[in-house]
Amino acid sequence: MAPGPSGAASTVAGYANHVHPYLHPHLGGLLLGELTVEHVREMFAAIVHDHQAEGRQIRQATLNRIRSTLRTACGRRAAGGADR
Repeated sequence: MAPGPSGAASTVAGYANHVHPYLHPHLGGLLLGELTVEHVREMFAAIVHDHQAEGRQIRQATLNRIRSTLRTACGRRAAGGADR
């Protein structure tokens, strides 16, 4: 049996699963300094709405992970960290 992904690789994959379908489409056109709480609220409302319109539910745990990914990205950018 082949070993599973490393912790770092699985973390990056998890972040990508939040950035590409959720964060980038809703917030990708904004600079960090332009990002407001209202932008984030609108993003989450749109995510929930889109899922409901497609007859799917999105779990609160998924929304929490998306929020955590956004917080991590903002923290890294504010600290002058890498883009990725």
